[in-house]
Amino acid sequence: MPRQHFTSHMIPVLRRATFALLLVAYGSAAAQPAQDPTPSNETRFDVWEYRIEGNTLLSTIEIERAVYPFLGPGRTESDVNAAVGALDKAYQGRGYRNVVLGIPEQQVDTGIVRLSVTEGKIGRIRVTGARYFSQERILAEVPSLAPDKTPDFKQLQAEITAVNQQPDRRITPVLRAGQLPGTTDVDLTVDDRIPLHGALELNNRRSLNTTPLRLSGSLRYDNLFQREHSLGLQFQMTPQATDEVRVLSASYTIPLASWNLTGYAISSRSNIGTAIGGTTVIGDGTILGVRASRRLPSERASLSHTLTLGFDYKDFGENLLVNQQAGLQTPITYAPLSVSYNLFSEDKSGVTQASAGLILALRGIGDDQTAFDRRRFGANPNFIIVKSELQRVQNLPNGFALMGRLEVQAADQPVISNEQFFLGGLDSVRGYFEVESLGDYGGRTSLELRTPRITLLPKDFDMRAHGFFDAGAAGLHQALPGQLSPPSLASTGFGFRLRYAQLVSLNTDVAWPIRSTPNTSAWSPRVLFSASVQF
Repeated sequence: MPRQHFTSHMIPVLRRATFALLLVAYGSAAAQPAQDPTPSNETRFDVWEYRIEGNTLLSTIEIERAVYPFLGPGRTESDVNAAVGALDKAYQGRGYRNVVLGIPEQQVDTGIVRLSVTEGKIGRIRVTGARYFSQERILAEVPSLAPDKTPDFKQLQAEITAVNQQPDRRITPVLRAGQLPGTTDVDLTVDDRIPLHGALELNNRRSLNTTPLRLSGSLRYDNLFQREHSLGLQFQMTPQATDEVRVLSASYTIPLASWNLTGYAISSRSNIGTAIGGTTVIGDGTILGVRASRRLPSERASLSHTLTLGFDYKDFGENLLVNQQAGLQTPITYAPLSVSYNLFSEDKSGVTQASAGLILALRGIGDDQTAFDRRRFGANPNFIIVKSELQRVQNLPNGFALMGRLEVQAADQPVISNEQFFLGGLDSVRGYFEVESLGDYGGRTSLELRTPRITLLPKDFDMRAHGFFDAGAAGLHQALPGQLSPPSLASTGFGFRLRYAQLVSLNTDVAWPIRSTPNTSAWSPRVLFSASVQF
């Protein structure tokens, strides 16, 4: 075994077990003057060097820092045991929890104390219970567990946490004494389910001049080729008039070593015009994009945060009909870059979510200045948009909770409508049409008081009521003479949320707009609903 020497001019660190110091005291050590006994009558001896046998895991400097305080003249058995404890703590701090330290029987008259290290190894590794996920893939995702290797339990915990991010699979390591001395056998117990998911939703999130209902659906498989690749398909339509709105999208995600890479395509087709004053906008659009996201390290299991980089190619067609007469074609093509940061943190008193993002479009990628100016006066092909959001759900006494949310957008110049900040709708200011107000910059806020679970229904049903207040405002850069500012919106109301066994959900809100707009009268109630099934 490797042998390392640590003398009194060095500096030290290691992991803990319980050991006895077996000393055969040499005559000169036992013959110390009787007038200098220790309070416990322990034998004293000099320790000028700790000789470590069997270490391959800790660096020289780590071990030096551990044993240095216990070198010197007049040491006792307690000092040596303390050195063992310090070494044990150093191993444990590095994640090596199955290392055994020992003090061999020895003479200590030379000032040298030998300490032995037995580094426990992994013996047999088994994967049990896996039905839908490859055993080989699971083992590859936990490289800390390898035969004849001393496991780093800190790294192992991080790997298990990462592996269990897959929602359809839960892996639990079970350790037991190995068949061979000094080894540990490991069973990776897998609880998995088929990684196929789907959802169907019906709601009335209508925009102006469209039929009320929206039908959307999605289907996703998350373990293609047994490599955890994910393929997803989504659609949205107006079931009462199928030619009004049709949106199709597809996405494909590839997990890499540290990043998830996602490519997606969105196709939107609409024959419905949105009225803005005397102008009606009719538009189609195609978006091709890629996202690279990375889960950032965290010292707390209750905190997760991710960094996402993105690139989009956006091609929007749009016709402007002035007073219902054939008008101006205003298609636009551009390719913005994006970066965003997202955080989720849970504590005893509630949950915090936050995000911040930057959208950057560069001149020379896509259409020129003329196309942008035709789409929106003063808009440029190079622009910067900053977005941020903060939400907190605060637990209150007796099962109540208070949710607060704030969203803002800032832009350095006029931007085209596709990138503007919107107000109105179920996820914005309830009681108004979806996207009833648009601006280059703006903010919106929401406060919601939530009740405890209503116990009138069986335990598989989770029903809660809430009251809310929503508000938002937006503004324009370089507004044209006579152009009206985007209306500010505010509303209040109440609603219910019902969940059944993670399969069915029903959300209902009754909202009263507080401020009138050209399309919505104040205090005219609007009922919003969303019903969905998922598996």
